[in-house]
Amino acid sequence: MANTKEIQDRIKSINDTLKITNAMYMISSSKLKKSKKMLSDTEPYFFTLQSEMSRILRHIPDISSIYFKTNEDKDAADKKVGYIVITADKGLAGSYNHNVLKIAQEQLEKNPNHSLFVLGELGRHYFEQRGIEIEKQFHYTVQNPTLNRARNISEEIIELYRKGELDEVYIIYTSMINAIQEETQIEAAGQSRHRHSDLMQFISSVGAIGLLSSLRISPRS
Repeated sequence: MANTKEIQDRIKSINDTLKITNAMYMISSSKLKKSKKMLSDTEPYFFTLQSEMSRILRHIPDISSIYFKTNEDKDAADKKVGYIVITADKGLAGSYNHNVLKIAQEQLEKNPNHSLFVLGELGRHYFEQRGIEIEKQFHYTVQNPTLNRARNISEEIIELYRKGELDEVYIIYTSMINAIQEETQIEAAGQSRHRHSDLMQFISSVGAIGLLSSLRISPRS
């Protein structure tokens, strides 16, 4: 039977652990609030840009562009499919990473003729441990996204698409609906047959600058 000192030591240990857990909770809450603010600051710009691009496309005649072509004439086995998989840099995030990696592996098995692009250290370790070839690992801190980094990534993907090395591109990521609810998304990017309804995916792939360039419009820097 434990003596009084052992019981007191155990109580002290539990209280110390509780203090550490509470501190971790406060730090996580602070980071979550910061990320949510960044998202709320970015969304108005994104959706306004989306709306403006849609207006431009509605008021111009039909155009011939590599970004609007489809690859329906190609057999599914001949299509080179690119997957951009976005995970966190660390674990301990529950289904945030698990569901993304699960869907990504299912897609890779379904399309053997693929190229894999990974953002996030956890995703890189996951695929390397399973011997899955990674075409490109973007060594950026995922929790600190910037417009310049997004532009660099999109430019590399666009260049592969223009060279014919990719026929389709999909982005697999986790969308945070609120603080306790999240949803894994897989969205097609590019090859828009319906210029207006697929505009969001189109912009996700080529970016605003790529779109304006394809329309022969010079964006301001």
